Amino acid sequence: MGISKRSSLGYNGDTMTTPTDRLNEVDVDQPGKRVTLGKVAVAFIILSVIVFWAWALGPFGPRGNPDNLDDQTYSPAAVAVCSAALAEIDQLEPAFEAESPDDRADTLVEANAILTTMVADLNTLVDPTGTEHDALILATWLSDWEIYLGDRADHVSRLRSEGDVAFQVSRVESSSVSGRIEWFAKVNQMIECGPPLDL
Repeated sequence: MGISKRSSLGYNGDTMTTPTDRLNEVDVDQPGKRVTLGKVAVAFIILSVIVFWAWALGPFGPRGNPDNLDDQTYSPAAVAVCSAALAEIDQLEPAFEAESPDDRADTLVEANAILTTMVADLNTLVDPTGTEHDALILATWLSDWEIYLGDRADHVSRLRSEGDVAFQVSRVESSSVSGRIEWFAKVNQMIECGPPLDL
């Protein structure tokens, strides 16, 4: 018996082709079927984003903001100290009610004395047995406060010698020292320990 001629035909009478044959017949030059450098770059970017977020949200990711304190008892204690200081400052004459630069300077001297005591109290709250991380960031923050207090003292002198002048704030590492103080206070939920709004 001879081999039927239909053995190489499809069920509809067309020539039968294997999956391999069809793969070989694909025109790799057809638009949308070519693997281009642009497509590879897009795929790489998407994969990188997925990997990054998997790392960031996973157990090996970063542990929150680097300015967060390890000692969870510091912030509540600091808020109590700072709130008391702000209450004292609120009892002083507001700057906009001062009749002259000298009057404003007098009020600032009182406010600065209150803040100096506040910063000293904040320093005593630092746990000497705490982590090295806390010791470093608290020392930096309290150092910023000392710089800010110096700026306020300079402002008093300028008010007396130059009249009604604008308050000038020092900069540390390209940022205003007052901004650095406020940022750290916000991060650690103790906004009361930011710069007061008395100037």
